Amino acid sequence: MSEFLGTEVPRQTVWAAEKGERDFRAAELIALAAALGTTIPELLRTDDDVQLAEGAGIDWYSYRRLASGTDSSTDAWTIYQIARDLRDEMWRIGELFDRLMQPVRFAVENDDLLRERVEADLSAARERLHLAWLDYYQNSGGSDVFGTFEEWSQYEHPSLPNTTPAIQAAEAALEGTRERREKRSHRVKRTVRGEVDPNG
Repeated sequence: MSEFLGTEVPRQTVWAAEKGERDFRAAELIALAAALGTTIPELLRTDDDVQLAEGAGIDWYSYRRLASGTDSSTDAWTIYQIARDLRDEMWRIGELFDRLMQPVRFAVENDDLLRERVEADLSAARERLHLAWLDYYQNSGGSDVFGTFEEWSQYEHPSLPNTTPAIQAAEAALEGTRERREKRSHRVKRTVRGEVDPNG
């Protein structure tokens, strides 16, 4: 900084600024950015709300717009484009997921050991989710308002995740398995009794 300011910057001044006890002057900010080889917007970048005075400040979004010099609508449009492309990619991943699950569903339907493994994985995933809910209940003061976890969960479950990727994958693998097995078993019984033509 001294090189760009043309004068020595006392170490105490730097320490005070680092601890938030002293504000930088505009010239000092420019010199600091130059010394660090960065830009002023990047130097001032933050994801937190900014306090300007005791009890007064601006939210992080407004601050970022001011610090970067970009129009809010332009910034929002950029975010929209990113979100749109991300959603499109998620849709493609969903299609791939369904294609991958087709042979898995067939294998699960015809392999009792595999089906039991997937069912055990599903139970474990649901237990992990339940424990996450319980931890949230214990740390969010839920017991201060509701007597039991069960009473609290009736009100809070809609605002909490009711599934996880592990649960979704296991449920997708087991989708329709029980119904298909029951239909197949029923058809076998009817075939044995001569009610259905096995070649029909």
